[in-house]
Amino acid sequence: MLAPLAAALLLAAAPSPAPSPAPAGAKRAAPRPAPLPSARDLRLDALDAALSARWGRLFAVAGLMLERDPLDGDAYRLAGDAAVMGGRPDEGRRLLEKAQLIAPLDCTARLLAALSVPAGPPAPGEEAAAAPPLRALAWLDLAENRHVSIPRFSCGAAAHALEEAPGDERAAAVRRALKCPEEAAGK
Repeated sequence: MLAPLAAALLLAAAPSPAPSPAPAGAKRAAPRPAPLPSARDLRLDALDAALSARWGRLFAVAGLMLERDPLDGDAYRLAGDAAVMGGRPDEGRRLLEKAQLIAPLDCTARLLAALSVPAGPPAPGEEAAAAPPLRALAWLDLAENRHVSIPRFSCGAAAHALEEAPGDERAAAVRRALKCPEEAAGK
C-alpha cells in the first residue's frame, strides 16, 4: 500500500514538463504598442517644452504628433524648429522642407532661406556676409505654429527673437500686433 502512495507523491512533486515550443511556422503575437497620448496632451507637452526651451523634448513630442498624423505640417515644423534651436540645422532644414511641402508658411520660408546660406569663408574678393539670425527666425516660426500658438507664447517667442536679433522688424511687429506687455520683453 505504501508503494502506490509513494509513487503518487513522487509524481506530484515532479516538475511539470515544459510547454512544447511553438511549431516552426507559427507566428507569435506581436506585443501591443502603448497607446499614444491624446492630441490635447501632446499640444500641452509641446507648449511646455517650448516654453522651457527643452528642444530635445519638443523634438520627441513632435515625433509623437507625427505618429498620430503623418501629414501634420505643423508637427514637422515643430521638429524642424526644435532641431535648429538644438544646434542641428541640417536636420532642421530637412524637416522644415517637408513642412513647407505639406503646409507652406511665410515665416518658415524665411527660416529655410537663412538655412540655405552657404557656410564657410567668402570667395576671394567678396565681403563676408553677416550670419543670418537662425535662432530668431526659429523663434518667430514657433510663434506661428498652430500647436503652440497662444498669445502668451507668441509674445515670449517674439521677445526671444528680439534678444537673438535686436531690432528685428518682424519680431517687433508681432509684439505690437499682439499688444504684448513690456515685462514679457525681458523673458
